[in-house]
Amino acid sequence: MKYILIVLLSGVISLIQANELPTEEEIYQRLVPYEKTRGLTIKKKEKASFDFDMINFEFDSAVININSYEILRRIGNVMNKDDMVNVKFKIIGHTDNKGSDEYNQKLSEDRARSVKNYLTDNYNVRSIRLMDSGKGESQLLADIDGSNPKNRRVEISSVLD
Repeated sequence: MKYILIVLLSGVISLIQANELPTEEEIYQRLVPYEKTRGLTIKKKEKASFDFDMINFEFDSAVININSYEILRRIGNVMNKDDMVNVKFKIIGHTDNKGSDEYNQKLSEDRARSVKNYLTDNYNVRSIRLMDSGKGESQLLADIDGSNPKNRRVEISSVLD
């Protein structure tokens, strides 16, 4: 009985969190590398990126938190849209400020690679379209403590050729 209650509660929590996540359209608008002007001309955007602080990891881990699966589903769907299938993306991992610089650099690289592998394995995004790298603790989120778990995140940006 306790197990059923726990499963039901985690399902309700997931639904609540899913409503707080950006929609696929919002993700698309942030990641699409081109702007249409006057319905005809297409020009490159200066920056097409999204800092997904809702793709989270446990402390000292590159394993994607189960609560991040819904946002990754939305990202995978956006990457597979007809006008996005030839766009390349850079996945950048980040850490909080706990641990040494060297350790956090490696951990951030592992986190970016985990997201890349998740998108290729679960949403058939071609790996050649995804580049992964890490920033360690060098780009902590502003206005929060450096040890805040929200710093354990991934940023995704379109790569403009």
